[in-house]
Amino acid sequence: MREPSESESHIEIPSQPKMSGSPRPPRSVVLPIICEQIRSPMFGYGLFALLSAAFGLLLIWAVLYQGSSVDFAVLLPMGGFVLIYFGAIGITLLIDALRPGPSLLIDIDGLEDRRQKLRISWDQILEARLRPSRVGIAHIALRTRTGFRRRGAPFRVGAGPRGRGDDIVIPLQFLKPPPHVTALTISALLERSGVAVRGKPWWAERGFS
Repeated sequence: MREPSESESHIEIPSQPKMSGSPRPPRSVVLPIICEQIRSPMFGYGLFALLSAAFGLLLIWAVLYQGSSVDFAVLLPMGGFVLIYFGAIGITLLIDALRPGPSLLIDIDGLEDRRQKLRISWDQILEARLRPSRVGIAHIALRTRTGFRRRGAPFRVGAGPRGRGDDIVIPLQFLKPPPHVTALTISALLERSGVAVRGKPWWAERGFS
């Protein structure tokens, strides 16, 4: 990584407006950004997901030992889905929560996602898209010049379904700084390199500050 100048290492991004809609001053971000896991909620949600998976296992056991033909047709597939889906989410959350060190590093040259063993420079990216979630921004999807694909863990919170044309998906949930800060910093660095970024929040598109 090259040593950035002072002007390069300071990025200004829009601040999320107040609940009333009133603008706030822009936020200054200093590179590099080191994104750490927020471990407590990851453990909490992971354990909840595993409990849900245990319910699915219990449902399968009940159907196998006491179920009718209707139960086999309806409840057995339902129990299997709950077991696999929530079990995979819970295990992924706990693995990520237990992983030492930061998950995501962002600097003047590119980003490193240690969860996916991925390092990519900004000049390798053709297009980026932010995907919103109910609680902010779920992930940033990247289309690369080489078509290099990195799937990552499909059950990682924030990964979501891969869209058409997405080569790499960088989940942003359960990380600090907050997802919108990380996503808009990445967006600013990409736009500085001439890369189009789609899906930014309306207040960021309007340049609220």
